[in-house]
Amino acid sequence: SPLKPFLMMSLAKPNLIFDELLKRDILLHHPYERFEGYVNFIRAAAMDPAVRSIQQTVYRMDALSPVIEELKSAAKTKKRVRVIIELRARFDEMNNLRLAEDLRKSGVEVAFGFGQLKVHAKVALVTRQEKDGERLYTHLSTGNYNAATARAYEDLAILTSRPLFGEDARL
Repeated sequence: SPLKPFLMMSLAKPNLIFDELLKRDILLHHPYERFEGYVNFIRAAAMDPAVRSIQQTVYRMDALSPVIEELKSAAKTKKRVRVIIELRARFDEMNNLRLAEDLRKSGVEVAFGFGQLKVHAKVALVTRQEKDGERLYTHLSTGNYNAATARAYEDLAILTSRPLFGEDARL
């Protein structure tokens, strides 16, 4: 029978994700785990009033990705949302240009890859104001932020609140 990916309980409820990440790191293994876990991380950041900013790199993202809608939603709530898009993603150049325009119209700050270097990093960083100060929540992945390809390719990702990861991930 075909593979049926699962959603970890700790990522099923967006309102509990930050509490869970304070307790432990979460390793994701796609396609065995549903991409919805990552979407819920961004959804949690978009709807949480304590979140100050969301930053993300994009190499290849499907046009109908729920991540796009969550980023646009966050920008509308006056959170700082920054996205770095790689325009030279082979066969996705036009998609990435359309994505950039769509995000800009919603108030997202958009930048493009850096000169001769292609942005292949798959990084998302959430900055959240907590009782003891600012905390960084980081997602690092070998895969693209693309729900369609997450079902086809094998990738690993980590979600963490470890300060060293967050400091290294700052855009």
